[in-house]
Amino acid sequence: MSDAAHHIARGTYMPRLRPSQPQITTPCPECGQAMVLRVNRNTGESFWGCSGWPLQCQHTQPLTEYQVKVARGDPRLPGM
Repeated sequence: MSDAAHHIARGTYMPRLRPSQPQITTPCPECGQAMVLRVNRNTGESFWGCSGWPLQCQHTQPLTEYQVKVARGDPRLPGM
């Protein structure tokens, strides 16, 4: 069973957000540089990481619940 199939079966699959999708840039709470969308090479999940990585800052944070729903195409989002 592939990793994607395994995560789909467990209900934990989250498709990768594409760089072409609109991104909201927020400042890093640690250093103030822009947070950028990154993808975990091991799990394939998207997360926010500081653009100063790896030399200046290593802060990361998970996507918000709303961002996860958007990535999954959840039909219960407002306005859909």
